[in-house]
Amino acid sequence: MSYRVEQLARVTMMLSLVRSTVPAYAVALNNARIESALVHGRALAYFLRADAPGKGDLHIWHYSKSAWKDGSLAITSVASKVIKQASKHLAHAAIGDQGWEPHPGAWPLPEMAMILSRGLSDFVHALEVTHPDRAALFGEQPSEAYHSLIAQVPGFGFTEISDHPEVADLTRSLQAYILDNH
Repeated sequence: MSYRVEQLARVTMMLSLVRSTVPAYAVALNNARIESALVHGRALAYFLRADAPGKGDLHIWHYSKSAWKDGSLAITSVASKVIKQASKHLAHAAIGDQGWEPHPGAWPLPEMAMILSRGLSDFVHALEVTHPDRAALFGEQPSEAYHSLIAQVPGFGFTEISDHPEVADLTRSLQAYILDNH
């Protein structure tokens, strides 16, 4: 809980801090970047999974149940792991396993971004074939975001495997998905 209050205070104070003179600014900004990626990654993962949406959750089925069925089936396993780990480590004060739980370490944010942004882009392209009016609701943003990401990460290298067993499992799963599907 100390981390949560420290991060809340740092992020809240960031606007009034002189960036170049306060080391806490860099720490808060990095933590906020990770947490933002996990929040948005979790939402995209819920959207792209093949299983039925939760009540009130936006899901690909709201646009078409068949346009990207194979892609959704393929991404469901890694999307579920993103959801589980983001949910566990992001907004819950959890006890963890018995003994000391290691710090999550390096989150596989590039892998997660690559898979989920490509998934959304592929879904929109598949939707264009049967429902161009529905695909138009997304504009060009999914495809542009994916291609921008790929252009920003030349010579993409995989994230180092964390000492935290659950984050390490997520990282390995995302990396295997990329090797098998990209």
